[in-house]
Amino acid sequence: MFEDLGHSLRVALGSLDKLPANGLLSVSLPLTEIAMGPYLPDRDGGYYWSRSSSGLTLLGTGTAARLVARGGGRMEELSQRFEETRSGWVRLGDADAPPPAAFLGFAFSADEEPGPEWCGLANSELVVPELLYRRSGDRAWLTFTAPAARIPDLRSLERRWLRALDALRAAQRAAGTLADEPAVLSRTEDGDWNAPFEQALDDIRRGRLQKVVLTRSVRYSASRALSWGRVLDALEPGHQECTRFAVARPGFGLVGVSPERLVSLDGDVVVADALAGTAPRGATAPLDATLAARLKQDPKALHEHRLVVDQIQRALEPCCRGLLAPQAPEIMSLPTVHHLWSPVGGHLHNGSNLLELAERLHPTPAVGGSPREAALEWLASHEHRGRGWYTGAFGWLDAGGNGELSVVLRCGIINGKSVDLFAGAGIVADSRPDQEFAETEWKLCTMRGALELG
Repeated sequence: MFEDLGHSLRVALGSLDKLPANGLLSVSLPLTEIAMGPYLPDRDGGYYWSRSSSGLTLLGTGTAARLVARGGGRMEELSQRFEETRSGWVRLGDADAPPPAAFLGFAFSADEEPGPEWCGLANSELVVPELLYRRSGDRAWLTFTAPAARIPDLRSLERRWLRALDALRAAQRAAGTLADEPAVLSRTEDGDWNAPFEQALDDIRRGRLQKVVLTRSVRYSASRALSWGRVLDALEPGHQECTRFAVARPGFGLVGVSPERLVSLDGDVVVADALAGTAPRGATAPLDATLAARLKQDPKALHEHRLVVDQIQRALEPCCRGLLAPQAPEIMSLPTVHHLWSPVGGHLHNGSNLLELAERLHPTPAVGGSPREAALEWLASHEHRGRGWYTGAFGWLDAGGNGELSVVLRCGIINGKSVDLFAGAGIVADSRPDQEFAETEWKLCTMRGALELG
């Protein structure tokens, strides 16, 4: 795959008349072989985002630029700073290559500083990787990026980039030597459920809320160290329509598979997912079909789903024309659960960008509640452990303005042999504690199964 990249890199850099005074310098080169697994150098970590059904995969390592923000204006701040970055971005190499891309992630709460278990992730951060692999369908590219201020000379830059490439190649080769024996998981810590459930239900029945989403964190210990790359591989079957993602640091990985798109922007086309209403999969085909059919007719689930659709439409109406949503939700069937799903789409008309759309949409009632502000105030008072990036978002944004963000769901934090898993359920007036708790267990099964293979 990489045999001719060194020569191509030298040729591309040789076309540069002079080094830019500031901003970023990128070189994008096509790959003749496109297969690359979700494995990154342990010492560097990196980022991964992939959806099998679309054929799009992005994998990045190293840091060419990192923008962080926190507080109510975090998306606006990141947007402004990324626009400044884009304006001074020098791009070389393959003219057919997509624009260079950055990875973007943020916590559920704009004010929360993620705890130590999140291993240094900021409240919100946008990272341009030094080395980016991007596959789109049957084509793939490597993009090398560096800040102009840190380039001593082109020869030194070339050597640095080739070392980064060698480390990535080594990580891909090492993936084939990992142990295959299943990991044994032991549950060691589980948060309370009944007390916050009763508090939430009481406030809903008093008319203070329509819906609020409660979350759980469950800690497991594993019989051996886990590989987040192997976990991602194990998550692919049955999740082709979902996004597999990871943020990795030395000894740490946020890993998951999200069925919910917060928002995507492709040219002027905007799509956001309403995903609310859940039922388990059946052990037999007839039972499975029955459970899916019941979900589509369940008044509680349909009410919960409609709250999400309505809020997404209200959020997008000021900046989109031709908004459309299905008359009735579709069924999204995943290995452990069925979901009610409605994609809401339209065309951007007011010059907004992906970050501004994310600010409008987040958090949807699917992860926060309704009414939004009342639900967020309730959660701030009653959720005693911060969510970190769980139910926040993670995805990518390229220099052309296109991108996609997925809600951080069905995920866990891997720290060596320790794993924290997360799940949640939406509470409405006729919710029952045993049923909502069972829903969180169905959702936890996704990651538990993948971890045993990781």
